[in-house]
Amino acid sequence: MYRNIVLLNNVLLSLLHFLFVLSRSAGCILYELAALKRPFDGEKLMDVMYKVTEVDPPPWPAAYSPELATLFTRLFFVTVLWKDKAISVASEGDK
Repeated sequence: MYRNIVLLNNVLLSLLHFLFVLSRSAGCILYELAALKRPFDGEKLMDVMYKVTEVDPPPWPAAYSPELATLFTRLFFVTVLWKDKAISVASEGDK
């Protein structure tokens, strides 16, 4: 299925990490614009970074359309789908 794509595991993981960060960052920006507050806070930068990458986002403000809520949810949770696809591609490459 992915015969034309040859990726080494470390390259695939780097790509996965980049997509994860990009998606989460866009979700944070969208939330902050809509809610007028930060989705994650902390005393130190590392506290915030941990929350952005490991903690579920706060609920989307109800005042906005369902379409924006769907976009917000996809930005935060689509990374799980990317991870599954990346693992699948990597395991096919090991065969």
